[in-house]
Amino acid sequence: MIKRLAVFLALVATPALAEDAGKPMRLIGAAPAASEGAPLRFVIDALVTKGYGPLQTKVEGWLSGLDPVTETQPLIQGKLEGACIEDRCALSADVGDKSLLLSGDLGKAAGAAGRFMLQTYDDKTVSEGPATFTPLAEDVPGIGRLIAPYALTGQQIAEPLLWAGFPTGYANIDDDPPSEYERKAFSDWQAARELSPTGLFTVAEIALVKAEADKAKADVGWTLLPGVGGWKAGYPAKVVQPVSATSTPGERRYASADGKVLLVTRTDQPMGGDAWDAFVKTQTTEAGGRETNGYARVNEDFDLRYTLKDRTTVAYYFSGPKGMRRMEFSYPTADDAQWSHWGEVLRYAYRAGEAER
Repeated sequence: MIKRLAVFLALVATPALAEDAGKPMRLIGAAPAASEGAPLRFVIDALVTKGYGPLQTKVEGWLSGLDPVTETQPLIQGKLEGACIEDRCALSADVGDKSLLLSGDLGKAAGAAGRFMLQTYDDKTVSEGPATFTPLAEDVPGIGRLIAPYALTGQQIAEPLLWAGFPTGYANIDDDPPSEYERKAFSDWQAARELSPTGLFTVAEIALVKAEADKAKADVGWTLLPGVGGWKAGYPAKVVQPVSATSTPGERRYASADGKVLLVTRTDQPMGGDAWDAFVKTQTTEAGGRETNGYARVNEDFDLRYTLKDRTTVAYYFSGPKGMRRMEFSYPTADDAQWSHWGEVLRYAYRAGEAER
């Protein structure tokens, strides 16, 4: 098994998404001379934020081609980034195994002319020519109306995607704008629903994926846990049921009807920085047959998946001033196909709110 271990150490808290986080850059691009896999028409959906100098800004977002996908025209979409000096911008997007470069006065409200260039990763140019950039109203031709630029965070789209069966692969504990991971998961969901897999968030499709998530929650009797303060937590009452209280204070246990699947939640005494570091190290140390399959740590938040004695455990821990919270969901490793999805749902479901941080 190839292990995927990720450790993310953030130095400061991430602010909630707000309009002062940047201004939108939404454009329809056209490149009439495009060939060799470059898009003839495309959408730029990005945010422009403060750069490193008084006249410089930073651009981050998403690019999606609007051309029909054929044997000779692949799906064009990817993370977009770049910078502007006043209105003059230079952007790049990873599209498959190539990089699409765009330049022009993209900051002008009336739109502008510019250029495109499609390059391989060894800087070989395979297609280039003129391009135009037109400000995008709410409706994308042939796609639909986009949601408002600040209407959705990555966390808010990751949850319904997870319930719909399209996890982003990350816990999404911040309130940043949707990233390439949420965009790609949304594109996969669109493709599975026979919609245009653009990764663009339209009003109608966001409503549809949220409706799917609401139905999935209702089907399993998703129940919010009481008395969790600023926490976001719950359990599927039709999948696991509460069992008798344990002798450990603050602990709740839920089990499947056959007792093979166990969900444990608990609040322990607060941990100091050294104790928290030691706990994380212990949880990721492979000994006695324990095998870590993946983990991610961001300051006080710690996600983990491991196997031990033919059982898989998916866990989430948070170390805050009100105590060390834990969620541990375990099941027979042989039944991974049945329970792995629930591990991801529950790991995401337990999140510390602002009141705990």
